[in-house]
Amino acid sequence: EIHANENAHTRILTAFLKYVRNGKHAILESYVDMALNLQNLQPLKIEKPIINFNDELIDCFIYEVGKYAIIIENKIHWAVDQDKQIDRYINTAIVRGVQKEQIYVIYLTSDGKKEVSKYSFTEESQKTLGDRFIKMNYRDHVLPWLTNIILPDCPIKEDNLITAIKQYIDHLKGMFSLRDNQQDTISL
Repeated sequence: EIHANENAHTRILTAFLKYVRNGKHAILESYVDMALNLQNLQPLKIEKPIINFNDELIDCFIYEVGKYAIIIENKIHWAVDQDKQIDRYINTAIVRGVQKEQIYVIYLTSDGKKEVSKYSFTEESQKTLGDRFIKMNYRDHVLPWLTNIILPDCPIKEDNLITAIKQYIDHLKGMFSLRDNQQDTISL
């Protein structure tokens, strides 16, 4: 799954978020809690989420009808914003039976430097979402979350999950020149 584009990163993240242990979506719940805490928003009760990759061109679309919709727009490699992109995603969630007040958008970038454009995230969408538009990034949020929260909590019997998380952590560290050997080289 490791390729250089947004789709590969979204597929990997979506696969982790789909993980179920003892009937619970522990990784998804942890990810959503992290995102909502960034904006001091109330936690969501996640029971039977539908988690889709590239559904209606939404990178990762997570929802429960009548409860919530979480839209992850992945811009890890500076993908270009599309005209009224966020507006379209909000409308997709509404068509799926989610009220405007229950929609959250996570704008996920590489390092937090890329800003969403006004033609993608219009004034109407800004008013609709308010503080439910959440800026996150791989370097400061996803990588530490996987390293410090998810990996230590993995059950020993889940070898494939542990291996996948370790490989992805290593890939992200390499991407951001955060591997121990890269740090040594940089400081010379």
